[in-house]
Amino acid sequence: MKNIRIPSLIVNALDDTFLPNSSYPYKEANQNENLFLMTPKYGGHVGFTTFGTSYYWIETVILDFLNKYSDL
Repeated sequence: MKNIRIPSLIVNALDDTFLPNSSYPYKEANQNENLFLMTPKYGGHVGFTTFGTSYYWIETVILDFLNKYSDL
């Protein structure tokens, strides 16, 4: 991960039952300005749903990220 040169986003909820906290690349994300790690408290295993809106939360996050970094 230290060689990532293109802005990259990793999103994984802290309550994901498949991944232990030790698997999250906090150190790598802190050491690489192109690696962005989001660890929301809830979301489970790919469960970033948003009810009553047109888009799921994760779709909005990805779109915002792409809009911010697509000009680089």
